[in-house]
Amino acid sequence: MEPAYLIAGAVVLGLLALFLLVRRRRGAGGRRGRLRVRLRPVLDQSGLSWYRLLQRALPAYLVLPGVSFSAFLQPPETASGRDAAGEEGLRAHTADFLICDPQARPVAVVMLGDDSSAAVADLLREAAIPLLRYRRETLAGEQEIRDTLHDLESLGRLASHLTGDEVAVDPPERPGPVSGGRERKEPRL
Repeated sequence: MEPAYLIAGAVVLGLLALFLLVRRRRGAGGRRGRLRVRLRPVLDQSGLSWYRLLQRALPAYLVLPGVSFSAFLQPPETASGRDAAGEEGLRAHTADFLICDPQARPVAVVMLGDDSSAAVADLLREAAIPLLRYRRETLAGEQEIRDTLHDLESLGRLASHLTGDEVAVDPPERPGPVSGGRERKEPRL
């Protein structure tokens, strides 16, 4: 075999190997820095238990897990327009569960554990959204959750009556019996 053919074959094989190496680094689609992902559960076992409990206790409400504060809170407009730092601050916080009325308006935020910061409580207080804190390890009772939300609705109606603001929509019908005279444990509001 002639040396010219050997040299040409080696060059072709070298170029083919280089092409395959570059293609592998860029990904099959030719994109650089391709992000590799895999599925993971949205909720851990404890979070899933709480989600199911909230769904059962509040069937007339939307229960949304793991919602960023930026999805339901908006920083005030500044003179220069959007407040990028405020928006970034909101994205840094996540509600374990957001309870919404049937029109998807926030009613309350549920946080599990004591690890929520004072900044979280301040943000929700400013937006007039109640913060309900529960211990992650101990599931609350369905009736306790219903009663707490009913109390919050009553307080909201009273506050709107005292300030003269009108309530746009009556809260959904409260399922289940009202606790009659039994003592119940109040959540940390």
